[in-house]
Amino acid sequence: MKMIKKILSIFLIVPIILHAQNSNGYPLSVGNVLNKTVKNRKELEGALNYFYNKGDSLKIKAINFLISNMDIHYSYDYYWADSNNNKVEYNELKYPTFKLSLKAFDSLKTLKGRLHPIALKYRDIDTIKTNYLIDNIENAFKVWDKNNCSFDDFCEYILPYRISVEPLQDWRRAYEKKYSWLRDSSSVLNGSITKFLIKDINEWFTCMYELETRTEPIPRYGALQLLHRKKGFCEDVAALASFALRTQGLPSSVDMVPFWATASGSHTLNFVSLKKNDTTHFDVLFKTDSIVKNDNNIFHLVREPGKVYRQTYSKQNDALANIIDKKYIPNGILKEPNIKDVTAEYWDTREFNVTLKPNSVAFACVLNYLNWEPIAWSKSNNKGDTKFKNMCTGAVYLPMYFINNKMIPAAYPVALGKNHLVELKTDTINLRTIKLTQQEHYIMYKTGKKYKLYYWNNKWKKLSEQTAAEKCTELTFEKVPKNALLLLVTEHGNKKERPFMITDDNKRIWF
Repeated sequence: MKMIKKILSIFLIVPIILHAQNSNGYPLSVGNVLNKTVKNRKELEGALNYFYNKGDSLKIKAINFLISNMDIHYSYDYYWADSNNNKVEYNELKYPTFKLSLKAFDSLKTLKGRLHPIALKYRDIDTIKTNYLIDNIENAFKVWDKNNCSFDDFCEYILPYRISVEPLQDWRRAYEKKYSWLRDSSSVLNGSITKFLIKDINEWFTCMYELETRTEPIPRYGALQLLHRKKGFCEDVAALASFALRTQGLPSSVDMVPFWATASGSHTLNFVSLKKNDTTHFDVLFKTDSIVKNDNNIFHLVREPGKVYRQTYSKQNDALANIIDKKYIPNGILKEPNIKDVTAEYWDTREFNVTLKPNSVAFACVLNYLNWEPIAWSKSNNKGDTKFKNMCTGAVYLPMYFINNKMIPAAYPVALGKNHLVELKTDTINLRTIKLTQQEHYIMYKTGKKYKLYYWNNKWKKLSEQTAAEKCTELTFEKVPKNALLLLVTEHGNKKERPFMITDDNKRIWF
């Protein structure tokens, strides 16, 4: 009798457990996200119930996909306030042109006095509305060509309502109308669609490069702001291109170079899939000349990218932000949970090994604006063996730890060639004299300017300083350690100087 009661109690408990795991019929991943929002849960459930009631299995999977990954997405936005921090109503998109928007804003300042922007950051799960989600999904399905795009690619690169952290705006109809001409089948089939898109954007959109700065506290302009302002930075124009392609049923997203490995700065470009299992890379700002396909079917950029990451909508299992707490990750792209390493699509890659502390996470860094910037990560095993994979060749990397919010050298710099690898362990015993001849694009000597030579030995150590004489084309430095990573810093370099090494046969190799 006791055994029967025990069995009955188990059967009574099981339905309760199952119900808790599958509340309202939603997958657990969806339910977990719903539990993270309070004030906006009804809006999300409204979209879920709409498609669940319709009974279309693919659209149910689509809404599940969006919501189960929605908790990692958010917007940076702002509003204008007066001197008392009272919000002032103003929407630049209400005016037919940006010029009229600015005129209206000037009138508003005359009326309200001095205005200032107040930054906002809001989560998608707290703000997105039922109708927005429904319209986004319905419009995405209307343009999806199942014969040329898998459902997985559709979900990742056509369905999403955002690219990055831009303010949320209802952009699909405006872009679909503006770029409907891209759907001409002949341009898609012969691959010329990217050329047409690049030509169109460059005719009306202005890249600000370093000529301007954002006057508002947002890192990205919204999709409709791009059409309205007709200007932005490389990350803005890349987003614009992907917005346009998605509304025409073509999977697209942005590919990001977080830091160039052999130059200063960063960059953002695009990929598009014109048919199943096809990837086309393009760069709106540098036309198509910056991406050249080599014999190994790899698209080379104009310089070594270090790493290239694709922005996805969904969480990526191998993204570090989904493996360890973000507080142990340095600021930058590696804190993003939705990035995919696509470096091998753009450059020849190799892996290299270093020995670190057992079971530790380290970061491969490149020198950019004279700072070591993290672009990749790896975890050592219990013996300390560490492997950095898919690293761009032709660059030098410094493995570093991130401890107490500081980057600390973890090993010697590694110069990674296509067929060789050099560990730059500075030899302070064997010294030599080197002659540094000026070289266009790297170093050109200017009369009366000072030049300081440094070598790396857990930090940059100054070796000596010289002043360029009139008509100087070469400087000689003595007592230079062998096998060292070197850096010649000038008074006029704007922190764009590049490191180099001198081989045993006195050949200078720049990174």
